Amino acid sequence: MPQTMQSVLEKYISEIKRIYSYSRRIVRWYEGIIEPDDFSEDLLNETELKNLDTINNYMSNMGY
Repeated sequence: MPQTMQSVLEKYISEIKRIYSYSRRIVRWYEGIIEPDDFSEDLLNETELKNLDTINNYMSNMGY
């Protein structure tokens, strides 16, 4: 049975929360330096941009 986009996103969000929780315990020294309103795609590296393209293409192909 194919996964719906919602179930894929729910799994993704769950994993992000797990990683965030882990990283907050392990990497206590990290503090974000870019405010959300100041963020732009120009700050992403080549790999991050490719990942963003992959996600956008998937969502477009799925009709989102």
